[in-house]
Amino acid sequence: MITYQYENFTVGLMNEIEPLLHEHWRELALEQGSIILEPDWDAYWNAKRLDHLCVITARRGDLLVGYYVGFIKPHLHYRSSLTAYNDIYWLHPDYRQGMTGVRFLKFIEKFLQDLGVQRIIMNTKAHMDKSVIFERLGYRPSDIVYTKMIG
Repeated sequence: MITYQYENFTVGLMNEIEPLLHEHWRELALEQGSIILEPDWDAYWNAKRLDHLCVITARRGDLLVGYYVGFIKPHLHYRSSLTAYNDIYWLHPDYRQGMTGVRFLKFIEKFLQDLGVQRIIMNTKAHMDKSVIFERLGYRPSDIVYTKMIG
């Protein structure tokens, strides 16, 4: 059985996330030959200090099998609107069957709503598009983002 929960960002949790983050990066990153995975952990600790960091995990027993990491803060254009910006989310491929991912997303939404978040901004990779899932959950497409290697 998979459980979903908010977890306080600690050194222990960071150490659990890091190996999964490498697997996540190998699965999704486009410029692996040019840009190395090198998390700025200090920035995450600073976001935690400012009470902006939100980490929600998916676990099978004690085993970490997925995570959502987001930042909760007022939007720069709408300062009275608390917004959750996703940084990363990932569920180990062994646990993507059935409704596990949808249940994870619904847990994230409910948790954020209970915190007073008015809007969630989620991203999906064009080459591993999850739009169908987001749209079934009521999300609407809002931006198209392009990247280009220039150096």
